[in-house]
Amino acid sequence: MQAFSFSAPRFTDEDEARELAEMTEEERLEVQQDLYGTHVELEETNDLRERLLEEMQTCLDAIPDDDKRVYLEACQVCPRIVTSESAPIRFLRCENYQPERAAQRLVKYWDYRKRVFQDNAFQRLRLEEGAMYPEDESILRWRHSEILPDDRNGRMVLSHDRSHFKLDKMNHPSVIRCVWYIIHLSLDQNEEYCRRGLVMLAPSQNTVPQHFSRKHIKILYTSLRDCLPVKCRAVHACHPTVVTDLMLPVIRQVMGRDLRRRWYKHCGSKGEVLQTLSEYGLEKENLPKKLGGTWARSLEWIDEQKGLERARATEELEGEVP
Repeated sequence: MQAFSFSAPRFTDEDEARELAEMTEEERLEVQQDLYGTHVELEETNDLRERLLEEMQTCLDAIPDDDKRVYLEACQVCPRIVTSESAPIRFLRCENYQPERAAQRLVKYWDYRKRVFQDNAFQRLRLEEGAMYPEDESILRWRHSEILPDDRNGRMVLSHDRSHFKLDKMNHPSVIRCVWYIIHLSLDQNEEYCRRGLVMLAPSQNTVPQHFSRKHIKILYTSLRDCLPVKCRAVHACHPTVVTDLMLPVIRQVMGRDLRRRWYKHCGSKGEVLQTLSEYGLEKENLPKKLGGTWARSLEWIDEQKGLERARATEELEGEVP
């Protein structure tokens, strides 16, 4: 297992001051709206959707082939998967109906999908006979990454708890695949997440340096920031320890500017942290017990999902679904 590098590039206090000073008033307002879930969503009409999708396609066409090589390969090898698992409208909604940014995000999605799933990238995101690897199901059952109930503003909530990693079986690439998988499942269940966005919870109790890999933290945050068709609007780090505080400058360096500005640290007792999380739309009944909440979910959903995926695979073979 590769040790966490405390000597890697760091985001310093001086960097923080400079970055804050460079923010425009418009950027500051956007950050506050994302943190509190008060961002304004553009009303999507049929005419607007059709026009902007055409503009997005024009932007896609304008990207040099060398810069969208993986996307073009996916369109040739698995066109139905491109249509269903990376529908352009998802990226358009995610980027607040800005066609050029949506096109760039779609291209980067396929670049990173190939990086995350490698030879399986052009298969459907399924636990069996798909993009997921044989070991991924058992690692998914660690509960390191779970989708919690929506926040008060109807946004997807991702809990990513590194203390659930099993150090003797650590597999950072599998963890990233699991995050991609559960986010896609949630988007399939509720397309509105593409517009409303995602909030990430990062409980830090009981974490140690061996739970962290700078390389894979960077892949995770790049996926959330630039690739997946759901905008990460806030990251809430809960109950940081002395160890995580020491690693924080390195972690914040790889988060990138947008997520650094949307990152918030919650300290204090469980009651105090619950209170501050509530101010951002995260209620006790929808939070895991580790954070003082009352929410819990059986792992039976994994077996149920496998059954649904098998049924869909059968329908595809019989030509009943596209």
